[in-house]
Amino acid sequence: MSANRNTDVMRDRILALAGLLQATFLVQQIARQGTVMGEAEAFRSSIESIFVTDADTVEEVYGGVAGLALGLRLLRYHLAGTSEIPTTSSDRERIRYFFSIIRLERQLQSHSAMLTRIGAGIELARNQARHLAVTHPDIVASLATLYTETISTLDFRILVSGEQVHLSRAENANGVRALLLAGVRSAVLLYQRGWRRWMLLFQRRALLDTTVKLLESLEESPH
Repeated sequence: MSANRNTDVMRDRILALAGLLQATFLVQQIARQGTVMGEAEAFRSSIESIFVTDADTVEEVYGGVAGLALGLRLLRYHLAGTSEIPTTSSDRERIRYFFSIIRLERQLQSHSAMLTRIGAGIELARNQARHLAVTHPDIVASLATLYTETISTLDFRILVSGEQVHLSRAENANGVRALLLAGVRSAVLLYQRGWRRWMLLFQRRALLDTTVKLLESLEESPH
């Protein structure tokens, strides 16, 4: 494999990791605060990634690297973690969601009928989104229902922690479920690019370096 090929694969893995972390952060924000707290663009990018199933590159799935700015910052934070950056309860919760979504994706791959059903459900929601914004409550509700009727029926389930006053609102519950579906989408991309969990340990520096370069490229881009 050429050096350029290796670089491209690493870049794709970083983008998918960022997409997954971005989804988990937004799940936290809705569950804990009842809002995505100024991260509307990140929310849109995460939800839209569910619909982009025939892209030529991982970057296209998220509408460009800029759509993953939040996820890339989170990834840099976690990869660069040292004793100077304490692991908070929020960090631990986010990482729990991260690995739980990966576990769900691994289970999902052995359920071909469910995968087919998810594909059909996404197509229905995509048709609906032709007339509404992808973040419209009706679209988010459709994706949430799809998640509930498919992935949430697997043996392993994700327990989302938060404030009941927020989670009891239908719009917030739908947002959480739609974002979990987006997280699974990112996990699918990650494994399509040859991801293995041991890479977090043995390729940590390379992952961090690529993440930093991607963030620097965003800072250098004209606004």
